[in-house]
Amino acid sequence: MEWIEPGVRYLEVERVGELAKVEEIHTIEIDEPHQRYRFSFEVPDATETASLSRGSREIWMIPARDGTNHESVR
Repeated sequence: MEWIEPGVRYLEVERVGELAKVEEIHTIEIDEPHQRYRFSFEVPDATETASLSRGSREIWMIPARDGTNHESVR
């Protein structure tokens, strides 16, 4: 992970197998620690026909009875 704009945008690099890698730019839209996190993403090098070249993801932290949190992804 490398910040492009600290606290706002960052570059994330993910390795897929030994040869492939995917670079995504994430833009933080909501950051509520221990509650909710939402970001949009884009894959700068994706072709126009790529199935997931951009989108968004939201993660909710749901308190459990045992005091831990569970993620709910939307």
